Amino acid sequence: MEKLLFKRMYGIFWFFILCFVIALGRIVYLQYIKPPEIVSDDIAYKFSEVEALRGDILATDGRAMATSIPYYELRMDFSVINRDTLEKYIDTLSSALSSVYTERTASQFKQLLLGERSKEKLNKYKKISTRLVDYVELEDIKKFPFINKGSRHSGLIVERKFKRIWPYNGLCKRVIGSINDENAGVGLEKSCDSLLKGIPGLQKMKRYLGGEWIPVNDERNCDPQDGLDVRTTINIDFQEAAQRALLEQLHAGDNKLEGATAIVMEVETGAIRAMVNLKRTSSGRYEEVYNYALAHASEPGSVFKAVTLTSLLEDNMVSLETHLDLGNGHWTYGKHTFSDTHAIGPCNVLKALEQSSNVAFAKMAVDYYAHDPWKFVKRIREMKVGVPYDLAIKGEAKSVIHDPGEKIWSVSSLPSMAIGYSLQVTPLQTLTFYNAIAANGKMSRPYLVEEYCHKGLVVKKFEPTVINPKICSEKTVKNMQKALRSVVENGTGRTIGNSIFPISGKTGTSRIANGRFGYSFDGYRKYQATFVGFFPSDAPRYSAIVVLYSDKTTGTFYGATWAGPVFKKMAEYLYSVAPQDWGIGQTEYRIGYPALSKARSSDQKVVLEKLKVNNGKQIPARVIDLGQLQDTIMADYCGMGLRNALYILENEGYKVTFSGSGRVIAQVPRAGERVEKGCSVYLELGKLSTDSTFINAMLDRISGTRITHIADSIINVNNASSAVVPNEP
Repeated sequence: MEKLLFKRMYGIFWFFILCFVIALGRIVYLQYIKPPEIVSDDIAYKFSEVEALRGDILATDGRAMATSIPYYELRMDFSVINRDTLEKYIDTLSSALSSVYTERTASQFKQLLLGERSKEKLNKYKKISTRLVDYVELEDIKKFPFINKGSRHSGLIVERKFKRIWPYNGLCKRVIGSINDENAGVGLEKSCDSLLKGIPGLQKMKRYLGGEWIPVNDERNCDPQDGLDVRTTINIDFQEAAQRALLEQLHAGDNKLEGATAIVMEVETGAIRAMVNLKRTSSGRYEEVYNYALAHASEPGSVFKAVTLTSLLEDNMVSLETHLDLGNGHWTYGKHTFSDTHAIGPCNVLKALEQSSNVAFAKMAVDYYAHDPWKFVKRIREMKVGVPYDLAIKGEAKSVIHDPGEKIWSVSSLPSMAIGYSLQVTPLQTLTFYNAIAANGKMSRPYLVEEYCHKGLVVKKFEPTVINPKICSEKTVKNMQKALRSVVENGTGRTIGNSIFPISGKTGTSRIANGRFGYSFDGYRKYQATFVGFFPSDAPRYSAIVVLYSDKTTGTFYGATWAGPVFKKMAEYLYSVAPQDWGIGQTEYRIGYPALSKARSSDQKVVLEKLKVNNGKQIPARVIDLGQLQDTIMADYCGMGLRNALYILENEGYKVTFSGSGRVIAQVPRAGERVEKGCSVYLELGKLSTDSTFINAMLDRISGTRITHIADSIINVNNASSAVVPNEP
């Protein structure tokens, strides 16, 4: 009995061993020897992210400096195409396609289309070409023979993709920045990426034979949410004028110049209206590849003498009339000799600043602060000179202002700092100090971003902020304003003093250090030439700084002759475009309806009557005629009703097509793009977004801010002619 049981168990054991060997063999055969063909039931599924429309980076007036425009990839589903119908139109269709996709001839397209339709297993997602087409080309393709029968017959599949473009080419390129697929980048594109890129959608895909992934319907699919627009403080016209003036001077340097920067700031607010950065590349061209304004801290030279004089005046050490004896223009302190380019002789403090005397300011620093150098350093720091600004773009260099407690401090540190050496600040930090002098002592924080928007509605607004309400007393400010005006009238800045309006400022020339080699570059030297100031002197509207960096040279290089002319050109251009803002010229008024919106005057009349504004009557007001609108810049029509949008566009000579119903939710060309008069405009109509979840998600990305009323404002705009979104305090 036991022997029989053993034989049975023995047989079962070998049976399982045999099954295991057979299974293993089958796996090896199917995996490596002859894999099975994939059949229609063997379909894989996955969910893919759908790219959202990236938000625009806008100038202060709303013109797009970086925008994403739609391009289209075309595919065909051959499973719905009738072969006989295709063969009927194949010649004209192939010829038409080859006129758009020039990489293939008509005969090649004919072979491709007929070949795909003749296959036993038809491709449901065949790409026509790797080239993307724009909206105008897409509309033309939809009119081609056979394709014009509609997608149910032609099998045409249109997939929208986006391309990033820069309407003003290289203008403001370093501030705008860029970002790649690996999320590496610079400028606003990088620092605001989480807001600009929006929230991706989700699309279920299935794989058919040949490895093609085709989108399919699924309840878990969700549409992408467009990114926020970032409206900057940059004025495109100012930026262009500053860049043009800077390039003229750079090219006049005959390759003696390595690079340059120019910044224009609004005195009252600290808003940066222009920031140009140009560096000579290996090809010899000047391009925006390095941000001198923000990332380059260096010894500022004589422009820092204004800081020194402000400190001396505020501490009641001197007045502008204090007498100075500067001797023969050379003065030795410790082991360092301070020299002037020419002997000035006896003078007062005002003339010492006018002539930018190194000897005068080095001696004053020693005479009044040598017993307590901490007092001078503390005064500089109390005035907030060189503090970080935490701008919207990363890469801000740290200032270097030494104090007597550091090992690097020496007996010559104090007089060297007084004339702008032995310390480092960026051009933007220098400008911010001069801007405070222009603003009667109020130091505003420079800023580049004014607001985040979503479909024209403000999500977050950035108000001007103050770093230091009073860097010094009113008396000191008035003296400094007088002194800086005198520099241009009587001193080193007089080369730009014959402007059509008064300018105040300071010239500066400093040597560029070469690490442990001092200021020598194999027997040559490098310089930076600076002019910084504000205008008009009696009621400052703007402040600006121009800095040019020389290549190795044995020649002379001065701020007055190199940076001054650029400053003057920029200032005069800013004056020419808006003299009324400076108290010159009067705003013209005439009888009409105030320009409430881009709508018919009859509609505006109804609105005024409903609001009981002057009983709907015409009143003296600033009126914007439709004919006065610029025909080279596309306006923003999103949110408008179709009737009003058509009225305006057609009166301006545009050819309009549209689809859908409701309000305008998208347009091509997009707002801010340069367009030709009479071009085609496409309007997409629909219901404006009411997705409060999206708004809250985007707000979560804005550090330290939560605005709960924005979603309600966006919802309400669907049921009202206009909506006002209050600014975030």
